[in-house]
Amino acid sequence: MQAPEIVYKILSENANLLAVVSDRITPMEIAQTSQFPAICFRQISEPQNNTKSGASKTNYARVQIDIVALTYTQATAIAKLVRFAMLTVTAPVIINNSIVLGVQLLDQIPFTESTESEEGTIRIMQDYSICFNVFMAIQESYLLLEDLNFLLLENDYKIIL
Repeated sequence: MQAPEIVYKILSENANLLAVVSDRITPMEIAQTSQFPAICFRQISEPQNNTKSGASKTNYARVQIDIVALTYTQATAIAKLVRFAMLTVTAPVIINNSIVLGVQLLDQIPFTESTESEEGTIRIMQDYSICFNVFMAIQESYLLLEDLNFLLLENDYKIIL
């Protein structure tokens, strides 16, 4: 499961987002004792992509990011920051031993929260698709050239575009 680590790295390294939510960016769910605003994220799916020669090294994971705040205005402002952080990833880019090839926002849904720990808050759910390769986690690679359109990598036995 590389997608949650990619999302955490993108969000936790965005200074504008950290100025608003501090360190309240967590996987799966927000702790009952957490202050608001806060963000949680989870992987929804990562279907196997088969090719004629076997399983593809390219993964397409769906990730849900939830923004929880005390007011609608605050929630939508943070949702814009999250969207900006996610969609301004300059692909291809290496994040946590994966090459991120693209990030796409699929949907955004606001609603009020009715659980006991988050009663009276506004939650905005964002659904993203992340395309990435994880082959670099297996062996060490060296970055030879980076352009806006591709990465040229070398590992022990081949050069990878």
